[in-house]
Amino acid sequence: AAPLPQTWRRCLRCHHTTQRIPMDVRLLAPIRAAAAHFESRFVEIVSGFRAPKYNLSLRKKGRQVARDSQHTHGNAVDFRLAGVAVTDLRQFVRQRRLGGVGYYPKSQFIHADTGPIRTWTAE
Repeated sequence: AAPLPQTWRRCLRCHHTTQRIPMDVRLLAPIRAAAAHFESRFVEIVSGFRAPKYNLSLRKKGRQVARDSQHTHGNAVDFRLAGVAVTDLRQFVRQRRLGGVGYYPKSQFIHADTGPIRTWTAE
């Protein structure tokens, strides 16, 4: 697959360690499609790549992160769109059937990954 554009690579790096790994380029399609569909000019990346040690520290703090998170493999992104209801965003991304789609109503973002197709809602 083609490498991600530099801007995306910077946005999807681990925000805790600044470490970067090759991200699955297929993650861009649902983000771009959603932004176009909802005519949203701003995409907020909540989390892209997560360094394994950082992922572990989040688990130890009781955060809802998977032990072997798709984030640690460069296969996931958590995001929201300015001015778009997260429930609408979730439905739109689910219809793309790319992989997993998680809904985090308290934090107001969705998770999209390129793993097996599945859905969940966090508490």
